[in-house]
Amino acid sequence: MAGYDFKLLGDIFREGIYEVPEYQRNYAWQEQQLKDLWEDLEGIVLENQSKHYTGTIIVEKLGDKSKFGKTFRQFKIIDGQQRLATLTILLFCLYEKMQKIGTEDATKTSENIFEYIKDKSTEEYKLKLNGSDDSFLKDFILKTPDLEMVGREAVTYSEERLKEAKDFFGKRLAGKDFGYLISLVEKITNRLLFIRYEVGSEVEAGLVFEVMNDRGKPLTQVDKIKNYLIYLSYKKEDNDLAKTINETWGEIFRNLMGIDKFDEDDLLRYHWIMYDGEYKTEALSDVHRRVKEKLNLKNSQVLGKIRDYISSLKETSYVFKELNNPETSFNDWQSRLEEIRKYINGLQRLKNIATFMPLLMASRIVFKNRPQNFREIVRLCEVFAFRVYKVGNRRTDTKYSKFCRLAHDLFEKRESNDNEKHETYDKILTEIKNSIQEYGEDDEFKNNLMRYDFYNGWLESYEIKYLLYELESQKCKSQKEAPPKWEEIEDSKRVSIEHIWSQTPRGYEEWTEEQKETHRKHVHKVGNLTLTFWNSELYNKDFPEKKGKYEESNLIIRRELSSYNSWGQDEIDKRAEEIVLFALERWKM
Repeated sequence: MAGYDFKLLGDIFREGIYEVPEYQRNYAWQEQQLKDLWEDLEGIVLENQSKHYTGTIIVEKLGDKSKFGKTFRQFKIIDGQQRLATLTILLFCLYEKMQKIGTEDATKTSENIFEYIKDKSTEEYKLKLNGSDDSFLKDFILKTPDLEMVGREAVTYSEERLKEAKDFFGKRLAGKDFGYLISLVEKITNRLLFIRYEVGSEVEAGLVFEVMNDRGKPLTQVDKIKNYLIYLSYKKEDNDLAKTINETWGEIFRNLMGIDKFDEDDLLRYHWIMYDGEYKTEALSDVHRRVKEKLNLKNSQVLGKIRDYISSLKETSYVFKELNNPETSFNDWQSRLEEIRKYINGLQRLKNIATFMPLLMASRIVFKNRPQNFREIVRLCEVFAFRVYKVGNRRTDTKYSKFCRLAHDLFEKRESNDNEKHETYDKILTEIKNSIQEYGEDDEFKNNLMRYDFYNGWLESYEIKYLLYELESQKCKSQKEAPPKWEEIEDSKRVSIEHIWSQTPRGYEEWTEEQKETHRKHVHKVGNLTLTFWNSELYNKDFPEKKGKYEESNLIIRRELSSYNSWGQDEIDKRAEEIVLFALERWKM
């Protein structure tokens, strides 16, 4: 059984070398965690000789390693690797500062600091991270940049976090004098106190996680569920299952790495909607508790249910990664690839993909050999999002429960025959189309697009940009031109929405009330809107002055405006009708 003791950070590094196993998450600390650690260090007062409890480390003894006549104790870090990696980076930043000071005392101190990072006589690093993080840590972070390292870029999410940690501490240490640096070294090595658990296996670690009351920074639900399932495997004396859980979580963490649009616990929530059918907020706020209720020692078949749960969660993590990175995914579906990526990107750009994520996940899993089925489901989801949530201005939870139920019903058919899957597919299409018809049928869709306040209060800027971007893309396709990149259009510093008939025309004060009323009813209509890279330059100029710029534009929807001789209410209404016809075709049921 696990034993524990209290260890200062300096003793931890002096006593052994530590390895992060492949199944653990890569380095992930961000600015908030770095700030918390820095504030902890700033708050330590040396005069009272107090120790500062800073967290827990759980290790598994791997054996001893001998090199050049020196023996090290080797440990696998099961918990605490984020904090150890961060403190290692901070110590190296202090080492660099002392080296630059260059006095005899500073040089001696720098050598002492480096012993916590790397053993001088054997060249053994005290910490080994997992994956590519380890080479990046050693070749870039723990090395004063030289000519060979100039231009070296972080290529993964975790490498970027490592680089940001070094930059963070470098800025905090800038301008600090020798006395401050010495006191900080003392705080780090001789004041930071850890509870250090040494376990015999990862299975024991799961038990420790379950019974510990205070682990410092809270675990995510992803971590809690992993530890609970390992605890169950320990209680059932199934070491192979514990190993499978660790391997599964290693794959999940690798799939989650680099996805910054969502919180990692979103994966658990989306999967639980599919897997169990629950979708209410109170259930999804604590999936960990729900898992404990469903998978527990009272259930005689709990081991089989754990294997089913983790297998489906692992598969879902791959799909979650695909849906968040469509431009590099779905390569097995070449026949529908362009359309699939288009509609997924559309949901991302409309900021509504979360509502449909469980259904899209289930569709990818169940219809892995039928891309046309997935394509039609994701297309209708994007149509629903645009017609109902955006142009229809409906609440974002409209039909949410229906989409969740469809996801669960479909996921339940993953082992069914083709006929049953096809029946469920037809049912899904019918229900989505009926929902679109209920909240965003053609006449309502058209009327909302034609509103006089389309710009000023009905749709948000990014939603109008998406409509105009899709219009531009369609025209580019028909004229065999390359469409602009959405990232350029989305960037408000580069592209804005322009009113062709200016919002504040010259001489407006002298207009009659009738002219002002006509302007008010047309200026914010969709037919008077376009995309521009030169909005500040054109601002309130009259249409004849704008025509020249329109003619030179790299956007087709702007170049077309140069064909008009004048611009007013008739032209605006005519263009609005053209845009409506496009929208009815682009987002058709």
